[in-house]
Amino acid sequence: MRLVVDANVFAAFFRVHIGAALGEVTRDPSFIMNMDAKTHQIYLDSGGVLETEWCATVDPNWCKEWMANALIEGRLAYIECGSDLALQSILKNHGFPLKGSRDVWYLRLLKALQSIEESAMVTEDLDFYQPDKKGVIKGSDRLDFIRDGGGNLKKALKKVGLTIFCVDAFYAAYLA
Repeated sequence: MRLVVDANVFAAFFRVHIGAALGEVTRDPSFIMNMDAKTHQIYLDSGGVLETEWCATVDPNWCKEWMANALIEGRLAYIECGSDLALQSILKNHGFPLKGSRDVWYLRLLKALQSIEESAMVTEDLDFYQPDKKGVIKGSDRLDFIRDGGGNLKKALKKVGLTIFCVDAFYAAYLA
């Protein structure tokens, strides 16, 4: 399976790696970042937009080193992705923040991967579930909402073949 991993999940992985508090995520994402390349591979866009976002959330030197090792081991790969007007329309209709946000690149990447083989995105960012809930529900209520698979945008994306998981739901679906 080809995976798109949001920067918030990567940042939680980093926090676990350095022994810091996990933060507000549904589960430790280390299993995702260390999966066997024969069964799962994480992708970033070849233009470097998402790599820049990932490295901005953690120690940049550690990020570059982790990426280099993951590339060598085949757990990380890059692919070109472009704009998609139908996807853009769905996002706009559901209040997804398009201006000034790199988040749309995750969905462009997922769309490009989905045309190749089964793919999914792992994120805990409410923008990908129901953007109007961001900042409204917090703490354990936010985690419960994500864990329960709620969200009008998540459901709309599923209708066009784009699958979004939180860390806990991905674990339950593929590893439990």
